[in-house]
Amino acid sequence: MTAQHLRTDSRLEVDGKLQVDSGVDANGGGFKHARVSTGSIAASGSAAVTVTWTSAFADANYTPVCSVQEATAGTNSLRVHHIQSIAAGSIVVRIANDNSGSALTGTLLCQAVHD
Repeated sequence: MTAQHLRTDSRLEVDGKLQVDSGVDANGGGFKHARVSTGSIAASGSAAVTVTWTSAFADANYTPVCSVQEATAGTNSLRVHHIQSIAAGSIVVRIANDNSGSALTGTLLCQAVHD
């Protein structure tokens, strides 16, 4: 069997390896990614942050993975506590602020792959 190749401006090769030269569409049917602001989260508090996909998945059978970016040096910063809910068009992620001295704002980064 010969290797299959699909070449456009973004290169995809199917021969045991995937190469993406310019990025991955954030709004594909089987894979999505997004980044949203957490908003200001009070010291020692938490908040539910919603990520709404530009277009919904076919259903809620997908696996999301999320992380949070925030500039505080040290461990008392923002963190993903848990994913509260998954729907076809969105997920809700609980973000905790481990800093007892000040409110913090960060960026929630999520990827999701349909099952």
